[in-house]
Order: sequence, then C-alpha cells, then structure tokens
Amino acid sequence: MKPARIIVVAMMLPLLYTSASAQSKFNKYALEHPFSDPGDSRTAYKKRKHDDRFEGLHTEHYAGAVLDLVSYTQGGIDYELRKGEELHITSPLKKHKLIGVSGTNYGMGVYYRVDMEMNPATRRTLPVDEVLRVVNIGPQKLGLYGYLGDNEHPAIYLPLQVTSDVLKQTPDNKLQLILAANRNMQAVNWTYTPVKTGKVSKTYTVAGKPVHYKGDAIVLTLPAELAAMHGEEVMINAEGETAPKSTPALLDFKIMIP
Repeated sequence: MKPARIIVVAMMLPLLYTSASAQSKFNKYALEHPFSDPGDSRTAYKKRKHDDRFEGLHTEHYAGAVLDLVSYTQGGIDYELRKGEELHITSPLKKHKLIGVSGTNYGMGVYYRVDMEMNPATRRTLPVDEVLRVVNIGPQKLGLYGYLGDNEHPAIYLPLQVTSDVLKQTPDNKLQLILAANRNMQAVNWTYTPVKTGKVSKTYTVAGKPVHYKGDAIVLTLPAELAAMHGEEVMINAEGETAPKSTPALLDFKIMIP
C-alpha cells in the first residue's frame, strides 16, 4: 500500500466538485453508442418520454479500469420484475442542491445505464417496465449511486435509498458499497482514509470466494467506525490481482458518509 498516493488524491478531489453545474444528465458514451435488438429501439439508451432521465442499453464500454464502483446505497435494492413496478430513489444527504444519480447492471451479457439529476429534498422515480423488466435485469444485478462531479468520473459518490412501489419496504441504515470487475479477480483488499485526518485504516479483505469472477458483486462491508463518520468524506483504496495472470488492479474513489 502507498498511503501518500491516497492522501494526494484525496486532497485534490474537492476542487473538482465545487461547481453546482458539474453534473451531467446523461452519459456521453452510452448516448453515442446505444444498443437495441434489430428493429426494436425501445430499450436503447436515450432520453425517456415524460421524464428527463436517460436510460437504456449501450454497447460494451471498456475504459481501461478493471475494477469499477457500481453501487452505493443505504439499505439494499429489491424490487419485482412486474408491470407497474417503480423504484423510488431518495438521498439521505440533503446538503446539496442538485446531485447526479446513475445506475448500471453487472454480471450480464448486456450493458445498461440510467442517468438523471435529483434535488435531494425530493425523490425520483425509476419505472421498471420500460427497460429493466424487458431486459430481465433483477435487483441482484442492478447498482445505483449518487454523485457530484463528472458523470463518467465522479469526484465523490453519495449513497442513495431505494424502495420498491410493490414491496413497500422500509430501507435500513446499512451502507452497501459494491464493486464489479471486468476480469476474474483474486482476493481484493481495501483501506479507507478520512479526508479530515489523512489517517489510513488497517487493510480489509473482501470476504467470499478465493476468486471473484468477472461481473460478480464485490461487496465492501464497511466497519462500524467508518459508518459512524457522519457527514465526512472518506477515500477508499481497493486493490487486487487479476486471475490467473496476477496483474495488479487498483481503484481509488471518494465517498461521503450520511
């Protein structure tokens, strides 16, 4: 581990999200490379009618990163793939006037995105009918997160609360942070660094199988002392090795604790 590198990144990032207009309503790559079955454009990534959200399928996008953050929520994501189902999205952090909201699937042979903006004082609705039900993307394969900054390279990730209109569940307070890899991965380790103190935590190892296969959910279980840092910005440094070639894979990103 190289703590100095983590601290430098953490010090630079606040400069990137001070602008209130930094969010984008759409993902540029997905909009320029939509995908749908021949003769059926319903599920292609595009702006949806009667809404300002962009949602749908796009061609595979490999940007060079082996590991990616795919979900950051307070409470899990659960819903039914049935007609009329909707996801209600809210933010437990109310301090920002406008945030970006994005979602992606993982571990499937199709590539889905949803992008929109949200005033944290309100809630957004994501209909399951239009794309998720048609393509059969269930809750075990969908990630959602809030963010500030650039859509493709967020400066900081914010948690979201997601509830089902059909299931009508009450979200719990457990923070869920999920990564996914575009290659098979051996053991993934991670540390956290509060921006306020710059003190690097001990190293945590992701529990589970000895090999995380391409597209598997790699769940970072946040320790109690980290989850209790309410309102703080924290740098996460994850690293592992691809299997079987043992090529290093690194991912640094910043989150805010609600």
